[in-house]
Amino acid sequence: MMPLDSQFHILKTDQIAAIRNRLSPPILIPMHYRHGDLERNPNRPEQLGAIDDWAKGEADVRYLAANKQDFSFDSLPKKPEVLIFKHSPLAKPPPNTNDR
Repeated sequence: MMPLDSQFHILKTDQIAAIRNRLSPPILIPMHYRHGDLERNPNRPEQLGAIDDWAKGEADVRYLAANKQDFSFDSLPKKPEVLIFKHSPLAKPPPNTNDR
């Protein structure tokens, strides 16, 4: 799992590539990015971007229909892929407040 978003405030493109090249993970799972259906204010959290723009520049990206996935050594892909999960149904938008 790697914390990243399309605004690169967490990791920059070259940092992401360097980590992936060094570790060679068969699966990369992005985390810590904006879910449009959970955020009421596009400016908060500050600088947190969505994942889609970053994902467009990656090869072998798969958007999963669920928030869970079973893995086994035998089921790992032969070439690296990115898995983007749906957020948990337990995650809800923040309450509507004036400071948001």
